[in-house]
Amino acid sequence: MILVNYLAAVTLLCTGLYVLLTRRNLIKIVMGLSLMEASTYLFMVSLAYRAGSTAPVLVSPPAGKKRRGADRPALPHAGRRPGPGDARMTSRAPARETI
Repeated sequence: MILVNYLAAVTLLCTGLYVLLTRRNLIKIVMGLSLMEASTYLFMVSLAYRAGSTAPVLVSPPAGKKRRGADRPALPHAGRRPGPGDARMTSRAPARETI
């Protein structure tokens, strides 16, 4: 069954190359390039196919590993209060004296 994917990829590549070499219309040339691009995607996906396998998605971390960032907030500045070193947040321009 995977052989059909390889044959389809080769057919798309040859069709795109034929369009690229024989047509003078820019839109048709771009369509030929798009066919060639689609054929490379199909070929690469066909190479990566493994019969009877599942997607490598981890539902939980492996034993002994802690989920990264579980104790930290999602944003680095969330939950942080300004300290004495944060000049932007704490300092104010001195008030001018008026006469």
